[in-house]
Amino acid sequence: LPWRQVDLPPLSPEDAQSTARVILGPDTDDDVVERVARFGGESVLGVEESARTLVCSGDLIFDGSCFRWRLGPRGGSSAIPVDRLISERLETLGETATRMLEAICVSPPGTPRLLGAAIAERDGVSAERRGDATRQLSQEGYLAGGSQLQPSSEVLRSVVIRGMPAGRLAELHRFVADAMSASSLF
Repeated sequence: LPWRQVDLPPLSPEDAQSTARVILGPDTDDDVVERVARFGGESVLGVEESARTLVCSGDLIFDGSCFRWRLGPRGGSSAIPVDRLISERLETLGETATRMLEAICVSPPGTPRLLGAAIAERDGVSAERRGDATRQLSQEGYLAGGSQLQPSSEVLRSVVIRGMPAGRLAELHRFVADAMSASSLF
């Protein structure tokens, strides 16, 4: 199908809260849902990243039936830009998961899993560590579902690429080119 861009209106505060309620579950207290929605702002991605960031930072914990504050709500009352939420979450990733995510984000959209593995292998990530890192990235919402290794959003891809030093980015581009050149897929 031809490419089409669809511009969606910003979420209303009520829609953001409804989105947060779906993400956090029906038993989560209203104050938690309201704060997650407020931090997430006017997009579904923002609300989703807000919830992920608060869980990742330890502010929100799951007690077996619902999410609740570990100690109390995080300060602040306004929306946090999505790229800042993602950057905060990225700080908690270990070295191997970060390297794997960088390789995935630098790879062209639609890169097959085998080619993604070849790129990470060129970066020195062993098969066992790749598997562990991929599972962690999937579990923590960094990867889109499906048969390809892709970041969960183009915003995530952009934040990861912008956060890399120029030398690291150039090195990964070289690994991508080498893997594509050696592959029979391209």
